[in-house]
Amino acid sequence: MTATPRERATAWRDRARVELLAAAQPLPEGGYWSTPERQRVAIRSYDLREASACPARYLARGRDGFRWTAAIAAPTLARTALAELAGGSAATAPEAVWRALDQQAAEGTDLGDWLGGLGPGGRSAVARAVLAIVAAAPGQLHPWPPRARWYAERDRSPSWLLRGRPVRASAAYDLRAGRPRAGGDDSRLALFVGAAPDPARAELEAGHLALVATLDVGSVPVAVSVLHLQSGERTTFDVDDDLLGDALDRWIALVGVVAGALEGAPPDTRAGPHCHHCPRAADCIPGQAWLVGPAGRRRGGLLPEEP
Repeated sequence: MTATPRERATAWRDRARVELLAAAQPLPEGGYWSTPERQRVAIRSYDLREASACPARYLARGRDGFRWTAAIAAPTLARTALAELAGGSAATAPEAVWRALDQQAAEGTDLGDWLGGLGPGGRSAVARAVLAIVAAAPGQLHPWPPRARWYAERDRSPSWLLRGRPVRASAAYDLRAGRPRAGGDDSRLALFVGAAPDPARAELEAGHLALVATLDVGSVPVAVSVLHLQSGERTTFDVDDDLLGDALDRWIALVGVVAGALEGAPPDTRAGPHCHHCPRAADCIPGQAWLVGPAGRRRGGLLPEEP
């Protein structure tokens, strides 16, 4: 007999606990919030991308290197604006966008503090990025899935804590169709990605969101759709065991990077475009070799865009 979405989620919770605890043994015992920040492992899609690109750079910069940009902030702010518009507000899209910025700036969060520190030009740039999402979302979502009603849920950020070690996985989605039910699960999740289409990144984002949602809600969603705002392309992933298993493998690898650093093991170095923005590039032999090679040279006198 085929397992129900809730039975599958229970099995994945058990597997995640066992495999992550094995990888996290070098970490101090205790809860996530009661452990010093440098000894915690935050598993977000940002951390997964940074650590997979270069563990050494991630440890030198990535864990403290997160910086808000218009592209990163836009999906979170768009979620607030879309929730207002979906609720029957008479506001225009630009009005809803500016209200979302003002509301977030008044809340005292990291994002709010960043918004509060921007000048008029910076806030306008953020508003343009948010409006692009709000304008694109209805047209991208209309054909998929047929007759589905999408909901924008503000501050819907599933998370999961590993009991016994300071490890926390978190994600965020922008829209939901359907919902977990006692007899099954027809929920589909969608998230916005501002970057150009990249199959590897889309799979990472979808798998990470699917696994966090599975462990948090206790039911496996049907699918995750990644919406690429620059091109209008949409990539949809059925949430099967392969997608969840690959995501869990990435989590284990990230925990291993931090655990190894706490034990004094030298981290791996991997050269690539991220070397242009690495604080330890001057002392990194593979990074220096890449930077002076044909792939690493500045093009037209300009640095490549930061990944």
